Amino acid sequence: MFENIVGNNEIKKELENALKTKKIANSYIFSGIEGIGKKQFAREFAKNIMCLKGGNCNQTCDSCKKFEAKSNQNYVEVNYGEYKKDIITIDQIREKVINNAYEKPIMSSKKVYVINDADRMNEPAQNALLKTLEEPPKYVVIILIVSNENALLPTIKSRCVTVKFNNLSNEEIEKVTGKVPDEELEILNGSLKDYEEISQKTEKYKQVKEVITKMQKDNLINVLNGADVLYQNKDDIISLLDYMNICLFKKGFLNIVSYVEEAKKKISSNNNYEMTIDNLLIKSWKSINRKE
Repeated sequence: MFENIVGNNEIKKELENALKTKKIANSYIFSGIEGIGKKQFAREFAKNIMCLKGGNCNQTCDSCKKFEAKSNQNYVEVNYGEYKKDIITIDQIREKVINNAYEKPIMSSKKVYVINDADRMNEPAQNALLKTLEEPPKYVVIILIVSNENALLPTIKSRCVTVKFNNLSNEEIEKVTGKVPDEELEILNGSLKDYEEISQKTEKYKQVKEVITKMQKDNLINVLNGADVLYQNKDDIISLLDYMNICLFKKGFLNIVSYVEEAKKKISSNNNYEMTIDNLLIKSWKSINRKE
């Protein structure tokens, strides 16, 4: 059922058992960082909830066929940005969920609503949805997908079954991507969200690691002359400095992490770029070599 989705095997068992015993809640929160498969889980769970054979049709029933063809009228997804805003609005929730939640399903015994990035609902939208969560029709299942559970109102959370997803292991990531350099795995940090972008910067990440190694072994002039990856990649500098922090943290240079964060703030505030990198490298080198 969930065999094509990588990771979170315990959740697979939990959801499969809910389908098998037909003990399906009216509302769920799928919580975890982005890029670990929550949306895939929600869609597969929704398809099998609506399956005319209780999830055992092997995608041969009319409901599953229509789901795969994206024409199943019992299934609705809500996405932020559909109304050209960076939030999910009350109008969006009313139009896509509330206004038709009380219409009985056409084919299946259930209707499923998946709200992606539900933590982007503003407060009016959440309050409007709350009324449906408080008295849901028995045939309605609502799945809220969030990366920041704290953004949901306590009254929303109290009416949902929360399913907490774990980050992917390096082995699970490589089942999807194939072999990945250590530098990429470090910055992916258990998520596939930015894999495509990160995979294009592997060489730059390696050079950042080399700068840190050079700071430990070489003189300051050579460090400054050997840090082209920082001076010449202004467009990527924030992600490169984020990776620099990962490396520094792993090496135990916690005090230098604050220098990197200070540099990021200065760059975001349009301070002189080269002077900011100079200052970061000089302070870091002095700290590592105890020249302060």
